[in-house]
Amino acid sequence: MSPEVYVPMLLILGTFLAGDLLSKLVKYRVDSLIFSIVLLIVFGSVLHVITPSTFEATGFMTIINNFGIPFAIVSFGASVSLSEMKGQYKTFIIGTAAVALIILTGSLIGTPLTDLRTSLYSSVEVAGGGQAGLIMLTKAQQIGDTKMVGLMLLLMNMQILVGYPACVYSLRAGMKKHLMAGDMMEIASGALAKKRSGAEEHKGMNFRIPDDVKSSFYYVFVVFTLICLLSFYVGQWTRISHYVWEIILGFAAVQVGIIPKDALNKAGAGGMIFGLMYPVICEAFVELSWEEILGMLPIVALFFAIGVAGCAVCGAIFSRIFKKNFFETWAVALGCMVGFPPSLLVAKAAAADLKTNMDLDDETYEAMVAYYQPQIVISGVVTISVETGIIAGILVSLI
Repeated sequence: MSPEVYVPMLLILGTFLAGDLLSKLVKYRVDSLIFSIVLLIVFGSVLHVITPSTFEATGFMTIINNFGIPFAIVSFGASVSLSEMKGQYKTFIIGTAAVALIILTGSLIGTPLTDLRTSLYSSVEVAGGGQAGLIMLTKAQQIGDTKMVGLMLLLMNMQILVGYPACVYSLRAGMKKHLMAGDMMEIASGALAKKRSGAEEHKGMNFRIPDDVKSSFYYVFVVFTLICLLSFYVGQWTRISHYVWEIILGFAAVQVGIIPKDALNKAGAGGMIFGLMYPVICEAFVELSWEEILGMLPIVALFFAIGVAGCAVCGAIFSRIFKKNFFETWAVALGCMVGFPPSLLVAKAAAADLKTNMDLDDETYEAMVAYYQPQIVISGVVTISVETGIIAGILVSLI
């Protein structure tokens, strides 16, 4: 280790610390991740203080790209229990409807203004995010379509600037409506009780592995490594992305008792992996120039507007069907535009704002997070990891 490592670490970590402090300064009305991204653009593409080589020098890229992202995706599958999935059928319906409406509307409106391929690629990316975007980006690179490569990168990198704050805003508004009506704890207390007791974890077909072994750092890493290895080979054999298998196998491992729910955090490794992941996934912002952003902004703005509006329509329809307030169902629909792992932060960010500005107690904060977090996260699983990934795989073979 040397200053060649420590100085880049200070630059990157300091940028994200500044984002945290700025968010606190405005009482969390703007999330820290948004501030951090803006700072990366300023100190990256504008001032050239932070560059891609700055990220590479930290070693963060090696950790996250080699095993951090696969482990995080396994952890995501391992963070959801069977009972939660059964209880989230409404989330599945809302998320699926949002994806269908965004793709249909985007292709109908976008094709006359651009072309069929651009409108379909853009609509699917906006409706899904990372995995679908990577599939279509790879196809564009293979055929040498540099314009499409640039558009996909811009959509993928800017999606968090649109979907994430929109989802936080709508969820915060939905939470506030319940708080003002005085029924928030009545709705959310059950989810909090389950979270505290661990009652949602599956108890059948349980492997008899001692709890102290299942929470061991080395045991968890061995199991996660085996899951990633198996997912890689199954993915090659089935031609279905290994990310999908990592989620499925992580989920299955919890249900049969091989690992505990939320194993990565219980082993003490989740904080570092997720903490370093956000800087790595935001690294591309240091290379985006204002000229590049402005040149493609009309197309990007069009499809993001279609995405947000499509989610709002779904929110309005399903709020009546499921007897929820509009902002709640809009937030669930917007889960498809957030992606993982930022979707893990949505409920916490919305609840933190309300806790600070409405002087809520810790129990109310925890209850809101326990109730809403699975809805936003599972919305992203259905739309990003499964539906849009499959759609993108079919799309690149046809167009």
